[in-house]
Amino acid sequence: MFIIRKIRNNQELRKCLEISHSNFDMYAPEGFIVDNIKCANNIMTLSRRVKYFRVLEYKGEICAWILADITEPMPYSSTRALGQILYHSGLKGIVAVKALVAIHEDMYQFAKRHKIPVVTTSSVLPNRDLFERILLKEGWKSNPYFIYRLTN
Repeated sequence: MFIIRKIRNNQELRKCLEISHSNFDMYAPEGFIVDNIKCANNIMTLSRRVKYFRVLEYKGEICAWILADITEPMPYSSTRALGQILYHSGLKGIVAVKALVAIHEDMYQFAKRHKIPVVTTSSVLPNRDLFERILLKEGWKSNPYFIYRLTN
């Protein structure tokens, strides 16, 4: 149903940015105008720096993408985590739910292979409750900071 893979080129990166633009309007705070050039430059920089950048293909088209990197998310702990930075999807309905689950499972498997003990994700969109409920059904846990899954 889905193919999840590494991004291949700048044309695919531009496709990821197209998907993102529809999401930015939903959560850019009032007074903050989306700067398309700054956005593209930042995502291009992140795409070269982060450990995990994947696209999700559905019916031969890139429809979602995720960026994550290895961090130490809690200031009192040296526990490493693969933490989602951005996840954007252009899908709707049950296909969007299945894509969310699939791409997060791929991120979890990546962390497991690389012996990263925790995977974290979250959503700042109004759909955070739905996002969280979907992943909780898949074995993830939640706290006030993020949704997470242990790999051990």
